[in-house]
Amino acid sequence: QILGITFTNKAAKEIKERVLKLIPGAERMTLSTIHSFCARFLRIYIDALDIYQKNFTIIDEEDQKTIMKNLFVSKGLTKTDERIKEAMNFISSKKGEGLEYQDIADKVYPNHELNFYKECFADYDAYLKKTNSLDFDDLILLTIKILEDDVNGIRKEVTKKYRHILVDEFQDIDDVQFHLITLLMNQETSLYVVG
Repeated sequence: QILGITFTNKAAKEIKERVLKLIPGAERMTLSTIHSFCARFLRIYIDALDIYQKNFTIIDEEDQKTIMKNLFVSKGLTKTDERIKEAMNFISSKKGEGLEYQDIADKVYPNHELNFYKECFADYDAYLKKTNSLDFDDLILLTIKILEDDVNGIRKEVTKKYRHILVDEFQDIDDVQFHLITLLMNQETSLYVVG
């Protein structure tokens, strides 16, 4: 009933090792990075969204760059176009604000470049859905979406499972991650933060 979250694989590994030395048999405790926790959560519950399959692929930054280069080529542009990085930054900043593409689909930006980056976001989003792929931002955003929608009582089930939540390096979490943590809690949850 304990969930321990930290932000690097190295820290998660160290916490696990320390806990197992202190409490033999504590392997069932969930001690991981926030992204690993979300990946495990989505392997169980992602079909509640009716968009992705449980055997989704997680893509990293290099994969994202390759996908964006190929999307630029499909638009008749080059793989070396300097706007590739800007398009990726645009997508990352929107997801960092907790926004998915559909949240900005109807928005018209005041300049051509931002509207172009929004179009790149649309293409990127469509590609990920078509290939059953998620990036690191999606792991958190889709976990939040499932918990907020609470399809089939998933949120109730998860908040009952974890009665104690520890967040390590609390000063490093952003608003989206904090929102996720609050969704994992109910009135009886004990929250411990270290910062």
